[in-house]
Amino acid sequence: MSVEAELALELLGRGESICFRARGGSMRPFVRDGDVVTVAPGAVGVGLGTVVLAPVGDFGCVHRVVWRRGHQVLVKGDAFPHSDGWFDERELLGRVVGVKRTGRNVRQGRWLPVVVSAVGGLARRHLWRRRRRLERRAQRIGHH
Repeated sequence: MSVEAELALELLGRGESICFRARGGSMRPFVRDGDVVTVAPGAVGVGLGTVVLAPVGDFGCVHRVVWRRGHQVLVKGDAFPHSDGWFDERELLGRVVGVKRTGRNVRQGRWLPVVVSAVGGLARRHLWRRRRRLERRAQRIGHH
């Protein structure tokens, strides 16, 4: 774990908010590469659609709660077809309370991104399966 990650997690553990520059495109269009994300400590009781800092990788990742079962939450990036898995809400490192892009606040929707994420994931899976079927068919034709 990097020194920056250790410091950020220590600050969250002390009850302080942190800010960092997002990297990657897993949460497009809400959070884009280079946006400044503010995370507040604590995520117990988060609802569907809330964007959280989940304990994935060295530092964690900013992904959305897309399903809830008791104290367990399913977390996934808006642009990804697959989830990061289930977490106990007490494992979450914090919740996103602000996103800035080019100095302006980005408004966080809650329900539309959940729906779009779910539909997008289903559509991508369908297209992937269809592509695989077409590729197999083309291979069979090519061998005759």
